[in-house]
Amino acid sequence: PQPGEDMLWQRLIVSSHGKHFVLRVHRKSDPEPQYFMSLAVLHARHHCNRYTMSVAGNHRKYIFEGPTWSVKRGLREVERVRDCLIIPENIALFLSGGKGSENDLSIINLTVAGEIL
Repeated sequence: PQPGEDMLWQRLIVSSHGKHFVLRVHRKSDPEPQYFMSLAVLHARHHCNRYTMSVAGNHRKYIFEGPTWSVKRGLREVERVRDCLIIPENIALFLSGGKGSENDLSIINLTVAGEIL
């Protein structure tokens, strides 16, 4: 993305625990640029209570553990209540090997790892 632009990336994770999940990375630029990373199950009723997600780089690791929300409940709601992994843009730049103060977003290269519990 360019500075000031929002970005949305979603990836379908097929059949983990017999369910389908969506990994979502959403860059919001207002008021401060941040990346929201969450996992949602595509079924209204599910039995996977929690998940962990981590982003690592530059000798640092950010970890989030939280409840698995249903898509029916709303992915925007997950972000509204901030029940997801939130990485400020300067930290995303730092984790990608930058100094965290430059505006070259093309260097951002995050590896997201996780586990559905």
